Amino acid sequence: MMVAWLVRDLFPENENPDVWQYPVRTLIGGLLLAPLSETMGMRYLFYFLRKISNRLLVISWLSALIWGALHFLYAGWGVHAVWPFFILSLCYLRLEPISIWRAIWLTTLIHAICNGMSLGLQVVLDRMTDV
Repeated sequence: MMVAWLVRDLFPENENPDVWQYPVRTLIGGLLLAPLSETMGMRYLFYFLRKISNRLLVISWLSALIWGALHFLYAGWGVHAVWPFFILSLCYLRLEPISIWRAIWLTTLIHAICNGMSLGLQVVLDRMTDV
């Protein structure tokens, strides 16, 4: 989160859209739809990444870099999204052999919590810069 704030301050011309213009859409999208759809997308991405390597850490890092690149439009989010997506990938890949549904729902839940923290931090940082 702090990396995102630093990048935002270093590159002020790269502004995030006003996600709070439509707060209900932001909360439903950021806390439910995005985590679930990205977890499902991650599942299919792993299918292709397993053709490159069967090593858990290699697949997780490749996944994290791809998801970080997909999040680059938001100021600093592409930079700091790599680490959470590495953790999400590890979580999913470790749980998948036990239960696909458990892997999907727990990864989605962790993702939703990360997004909630990001949205909350964005509110706090926006309030701090308005002062």
